[in-house]
Amino acid sequence: MERHDNAAFFLMAQTQIGSPTGGVIPYGIADAGAGKSRVIEAFGKAIDYSCHQLLGTQNDPAEIKGFPETAETVTVYPDGREETKVFVSIVPPKYAVDATEKPTLLFLDELGSCPRAVQAALLSVLTERKIGDMKLPDDTILVAAGNPVESAANGVPLEAPMANRLYHHKWATPWRTWEQGLLNGLEFPNPEFTKLPASWRTNIPLIGSQVAAFRKRKPVAFEMPKDGNGKLSRSELSGAWPSMRTWTMYVEAAAAAEAAYPGDESLKRELCEGLVGKTYALEFFEYLDQLDLPDPEALLLEFMSAAKAGRQASYDHPGRADQVQAMLGAVTARVLADKNRPRWDAACSILSAAASHDKEVSLSCAGPLFRIDEVKDGKWSADEQLTHDVWEAFGRCLEEEHGAK
Repeated sequence: MERHDNAAFFLMAQTQIGSPTGGVIPYGIADAGAGKSRVIEAFGKAIDYSCHQLLGTQNDPAEIKGFPETAETVTVYPDGREETKVFVSIVPPKYAVDATEKPTLLFLDELGSCPRAVQAALLSVLTERKIGDMKLPDDTILVAAGNPVESAANGVPLEAPMANRLYHHKWATPWRTWEQGLLNGLEFPNPEFTKLPASWRTNIPLIGSQVAAFRKRKPVAFEMPKDGNGKLSRSELSGAWPSMRTWTMYVEAAAAAEAAYPGDESLKRELCEGLVGKTYALEFFEYLDQLDLPDPEALLLEFMSAAKAGRQASYDHPGRADQVQAMLGAVTARVLADKNRPRWDAACSILSAAASHDKEVSLSCAGPLFRIDEVKDGKWSADEQLTHDVWEAFGRCLEEEHGAK
């Protein structure tokens, strides 16, 4: 499947819709005149969103996070006494109020030129999705764009907390669309965008198990980068750098990429570089290439065939904990993507076989299999020992979820 221009940027924007974690916020970086604003506005129209452009270079902090206003409440007690309490509330700007009435694409433009005080105001929008005392609706999409610091007018490097909450996307100028417009009397066609499949989150267990396995092998790849003297490197911290947050964002990003463009590893690499930086992205994919794991479908088929024939399944336990985690994550992901009772039973049997060698690591991968509706409704159940072990490991979480069901 051919990728559209800046596919990674617009897929990340779509991960925010209805995401319990807020999804991934893309930050498109390119020199002036690369078509960022026009294409982003066209994306808003394509998904039927109202697009509001917020220029950090032209707004002061109060215009972004709201204006203070004195308010009061009056309490009347049964005996007739009245008590007045005066306080200060924050009145949100009109664009925030409009977002409650129609799905809105909030476009933070010229981010690389925002003064630090404005960056601080924008940080609360990015982290809490709040403006003033009002929380933005769950369907609000946040995107950002800007010029590289070296070419931006009054360029200001992003502060580390801001940089670590964004996917840093190297914007590709849409030359094909531009050339078509030149040949059509300057009537430029609308850019094309790939819609994120609704089932994209089913890929999260697989990607999550890969990242968790990598951390077992390379813990330093999940820490804030430092220079040779053990101090923080400001130049690195203004871009993509590794942390628990950005690796978590990568799990969502790669899950979305796999759903939209199955098997496109270069897209996942691009996303990983834009979230954790080039150094550890390269190490991560080299690590995946060297894992040498069994094919999860072949493993499931062996356990299903064994169950049908009444024989013991053939199982070779991996030699390292990270390999176990990656293998079981892949099995779980395949079952969730193509779910039926024999495949689920086979996955549980594989978990049991792995747990007999490495109980702690194996059970850490069991959660997604026991969170499906069929288990919550009591239609499917595993053998007594595995069920006992899983509930010991995930009991509180499962009780809350099953109770909600």
